[in-house]
Amino acid sequence: MRLIGVDGVIDLWGITRPKAYSDKRRGKWGPPDWIATGADVWLADRFGPEAGQVDLTRIDRDALPPLLGNKELALCFNVSVRTVETMQARGRQDVKTPEPYDRIGKTPVWWAPPWEEFARLTGRKFSLARLPPQSQRPGFIPYPKAE
Repeated sequence: MRLIGVDGVIDLWGITRPKAYSDKRRGKWGPPDWIATGADVWLADRFGPEAGQVDLTRIDRDALPPLLGNKELALCFNVSVRTVETMQARGRQDVKTPEPYDRIGKTPVWWAPPWEEFARLTGRKFSLARLPPQSQRPGFIPYPKAE
């Protein structure tokens, strides 16, 4: 599954940063499929090769697999974001922290299974149940009302 953020769309379409943010604010790209640590993330397949080509098909975003940034990891581990960053920076000799699945801008993002395995191997408590559904996260943009 390929993911894309604002910087990825800028590179894909060769548009300027102000144009990209203007289009995003005006809703021309539709709401993001995920929000990970404040970064808007879409499925890359939604964006065609030509500027302005966007698949705005509605999907149940709460049914998507959780995409985790550092803030979401902190919630899952029930620790501070700083603790998560320290875990990643220091690592452990016996168990390495998972490598990011992708980077959206400067935000590293992961799927949950590598972190669940890390938690199991290190004896840390990890629970996706601590995450609010996508529709209740800060920055969530609902789909426009159907006409």
